[in-house]
Amino acid sequence: MAYKSEPSWVSGRIGSLCIEPPITHPAFCTCDQCPAYRAKRAARTGQPIEEIEAEPIDIRVKRYSPYPRNKKLSKLEAQRVKEAEEKKLNARVVRAKAAEVKEASIVRFGAVTSNYRRYLIDNHKDYDHAKSRIDAIEAFYGPERDIETLTYPLYEELIAEVGCLSPETQRHYANMLLAMLNRAKAQRIIPRHHLEGVPVPQVVHDDEPEPWSYLELGILMGPALREYEAEQAAWNARVAQEKKNRGLRSPSFIPLRGLCLIGYYTMMRPKCNRFLTWEEVTLDPANRTGWYQLDKHKNVNKGIKARGPLAAELVDYLVPVLKRPKPATHVWDGWVGVLP
Repeated sequence: MAYKSEPSWVSGRIGSLCIEPPITHPAFCTCDQCPAYRAKRAARTGQPIEEIEAEPIDIRVKRYSPYPRNKKLSKLEAQRVKEAEEKKLNARVVRAKAAEVKEASIVRFGAVTSNYRRYLIDNHKDYDHAKSRIDAIEAFYGPERDIETLTYPLYEELIAEVGCLSPETQRHYANMLLAMLNRAKAQRIIPRHHLEGVPVPQVVHDDEPEPWSYLELGILMGPALREYEAEQAAWNARVAQEKKNRGLRSPSFIPLRGLCLIGYYTMMRPKCNRFLTWEEVTLDPANRTGWYQLDKHKNVNKGIKARGPLAAELVDYLVPVLKRPKPATHVWDGWVGVLP
């Protein structure tokens, strides 16, 4: 856009000169003047406002000259003002663009928590038990928080927030937060986080769990089980007699001895016990030895093998079951009706 006063951009009379340089505002300028000027230009030309915003536009400024009696110096001042103002406007646009790019690259805390929820649900983890803690942590930090701002002082604030709860609960909250961040990092949702290696609240136990003594285990697996099996046999005999009289009772086929042998001598999780198959069990009757190797267990997705030896007492119990014709797929099914 050309002006009649170019190239001097100086007006007025000697003694009260003014400078009037046209400042070229770049495309997508973020200054306070541009919205009104660009709206007027769009109305005047009929162009869409988006096109006007994507073009540079000249806006004249008018200031008193610092050299009111010297036209030559006033002209130089006008040129200096034009260059300085345009440099500031261009730098402002660059900063705004960089801020826009940074804003687009920000990972919100809500994305981390949502990813962890999906991980628990998709991998059949105990989401119902963890849901309340995930929700509480997300509400404490806010789903819109930039993950880069989640630093150690904010971690300490969370621990202080749950400080009135039990030490175990405090540790659960700390571990839950770290698990969410580590999972997001592992899945490349975030490149890093600032809480790696932070100390979690310690839990001091006053006592340790006491396993069964050999005497107690001997009583459970000896006289106690024999008494149970005798009562079970008597009950089944009574039910068989009553069925001749059209009784409605059912016989008992709970293999308590097998349950106890598996539970006490392998220390597997109850869920693994229930799904133990014959394909996972290897028996050597001649040497009274055996092994188990689980195909389904808690850490199977991590490539961890769950295996161990079988006690001789358990081998002695399973061998007769295995020799039955057409054994069931699951060891549990094979126990039905097998009472030594």
